[in-house]
Amino acid sequence: MYRLLLFFIFLSIISQSLHSQLSKIQDGTEAFFFDAVIFKGDTANYARVDCYVLVPYQSLTFVKFEDNFISKITVFLTAYDSLGNAVASKNYDRVFVEKDYNIAQGATAKFDVRQLQFLLVPGNYQIKAILTDENSKTEYSQSRSLSVVDFTKFDNVMSSLLLVSSIEEDKGRWKITPHISDNIGSLREGFFVFFEYYSNLNQKVDFLYQIFENDELIEQGSKIQKEIEIGTNRLFIRVKKPAKISRNNYTLRLLALKPNNSDDYEIEDILAVAQRSMKSITRLSGFILNDLDKAIRQLRYVANSDDINYIRSAKTEDEKFRRFNDFWKLLDPTPNTERNEAFEQYYLRIAYANDNFRSYTEGWLTDRGMVYIIFGQPFSVERSNPMSDGRVYERWIYTDNREFLFLDNTGFGDFRLVRPISVIEKYRYKN
Repeated sequence: MYRLLLFFIFLSIISQSLHSQLSKIQDGTEAFFFDAVIFKGDTANYARVDCYVLVPYQSLTFVKFEDNFISKITVFLTAYDSLGNAVASKNYDRVFVEKDYNIAQGATAKFDVRQLQFLLVPGNYQIKAILTDENSKTEYSQSRSLSVVDFTKFDNVMSSLLLVSSIEEDKGRWKITPHISDNIGSLREGFFVFFEYYSNLNQKVDFLYQIFENDELIEQGSKIQKEIEIGTNRLFIRVKKPAKISRNNYTLRLLALKPNNSDDYEIEDILAVAQRSMKSITRLSGFILNDLDKAIRQLRYVANSDDINYIRSAKTEDEKFRRFNDFWKLLDPTPNTERNEAFEQYYLRIAYANDNFRSYTEGWLTDRGMVYIIFGQPFSVERSNPMSDGRVYERWIYTDNREFLFLDNTGFGDFRLVRPISVIEKYRYKN
């Protein structure tokens, strides 16, 4: 009973003065996943908006309490109308308790997912999701813009589209796994689209998907015919991932057409249309690679020139990522887990170098950045006072008797390596 009381006291401490103590407000697209899909409601003139929130453990801050690692989040969802008025809101709290530190750090790719619903009348809305990590006092935000139609006014109409990573048949029923994100970068074999089709007729309907990059059609599927019954029809269509998709924004459009024997269609053949946004961003070990080409250039401190040239020479973006991923798999100290600690450590060092050693170029390209990325944090750093000509020396000392001397000749933080003349060693993972 005493330990339980301590636990709740602990939770109250990490929760107090939540909004007044926030130190960081960030774009949440890399911290959690959020989607909102519109379906016809059970009540006339109201639509049902299903909101999905997925939070991976690796995004959260866990703190140790006795023998456990604990994290707590608060999630607020608010629907705003076209005038910016809040018309509906919901929230929930979640506490995560893990005994294994590696699980708390995301080694098993564990996550929490929740579904909440709004009932909204026809109109234009913005659904805003705010996630607060109460240990770090960090707030993350995402939003989606939605247009809710009056489903009762149409003989044929579709819900909005839900991306689905897998569909399995279980005892005569379909079990779907929603892909709660616009990002299809990790769905290498393609994906499914789940939707509802509402009709006042028993009929046959042809469905055709299209993928647009800006306004250019880059992929179109083949027509798929479905038997439609009066009322609600729950359907899914398999979508092939375009071969030439790059890191960009896309639109997925699904057309419901009057059936015919041709692959073409006319405007008058369209019975209903639904579409949604998509994007393709590469992920590795849970990290988003917004610029794969730059990540490849940054291999210079861990790979040799042959490795880099081999990765660069790939003919497609998917093949380039596969080669990049294969390179890091060889360095993964825990190949049986979702995480690749070597990859994470290396690119976190690059991020640190960019934040702390920037000079006339990005921090990872400076001499201090190079040494930091290869050898990590020095045991101690000694810096001289500015000399009469403005020059400053900085000495980095490591526990293995290795040391590096840098000289800033200008007084503007442009430290150049003095001794040794060159560094031929490469980065190697150290726990």
